[in-house]
Amino acid sequence: MMMSEINDDSIEKASRRVQKAALGFKRLGFVSFWAQLALSLVSAGIVVFTILYRSATKINAEIGLYFTLFGVIFSLISTFWTLGYGRIGRKLEKSVQEPQNAPSRAQVVRSLTTGIQINMTGLTSTMLGLQASCGLLFAKSLSFAAQNPYTVASNSSPVMALDIFVVQASANTLLAHFFALACSLWLLRTVSSNGQQAEGKVVQQPSET
Repeated sequence: MMMSEINDDSIEKASRRVQKAALGFKRLGFVSFWAQLALSLVSAGIVVFTILYRSATKINAEIGLYFTLFGVIFSLISTFWTLGYGRIGRKLEKSVQEPQNAPSRAQVVRSLTTGIQINMTGLTSTMLGLQASCGLLFAKSLSFAAQNPYTVASNSSPVMALDIFVVQASANTLLAHFFALACSLWLLRTVSSNGQQAEGKVVQQPSET
């Protein structure tokens, strides 16, 4: 009788943990997808327009712009990768009633780890692009100041509006990657803690009998 009550209590606690994890995957997957999509589309529009404009006006695009473009591409990949988090959440929700259809912990961890790797790659590329763009803006400002040391005000400017837009695109892309990375790490921590608790219960059960 005692053993039956312990097993029922363990099953109930395990079900609650699975339901909590499923809710987390669905909510964070949904929020992460739309946040990344909005930020990534704005950044992609800015970067593509800047590249086309520079090509049309015969102005060479700096290397930082291409690093930012690479980061935007990875941000879009991450955006659609997070759709899988919602599917994992729905599978976990169904597994409460159908345990045989539950995704394995290894599959869930692999999916989250892949998402983290995508975001880390995109973050690195975007940060390099941002550094290069800021360095170019600083060089333009110094060059203009050296050539016009006595100019107080002028209608001309060494910095174009598109240069500022590229910095804005880099900032948006960094925010998208950071948001997705935070969600993936939180979900990975949840999955890892649930797995450790489950393993601990399995080890303790023989001593209780």
